[in-house]
Amino acid sequence: MDTRIWPIDSLKENPNHQIFGNLRPQKFEELKASIKEMGICDPILITRAGIIISGHQRVRAARELGMDTVPVIVVTGDGRKEFAHANRNRHQLGPLAEARVVEFLFRVEQEENPKRRYSDNEL
Repeated sequence: MDTRIWPIDSLKENPNHQIFGNLRPQKFEELKASIKEMGICDPILITRAGIIISGHQRVRAARELGMDTVPVIVVTGDGRKEFAHANRNRHQLGPLAEARVVEFLFRVEQEENPKRRYSDNEL
């Protein structure tokens, strides 16, 4: 995977992002300050269609800072699994959001492998 520079106006929010919500105001301001000082150090993960997989808060901060472009990594496919895995272990997730991510990932796995049986340790 390689990093590219992408126009921020062509990025689209992931329709499943409501699982996570936004950062608390203080944390968001800290993120903005960091991006203002250092830039975006961790590229935004997107699909080829420009749908954000991971990095909604960084994109929101970059927009508020007036940035025109951001570094991205483009993945192949629809990005649903990457979305769940990339966001699953975020420190700002509470127990309910964690459960929603696991449920989302389970639905994706079931759609891709409808006849498969899952054990407790797989997701």
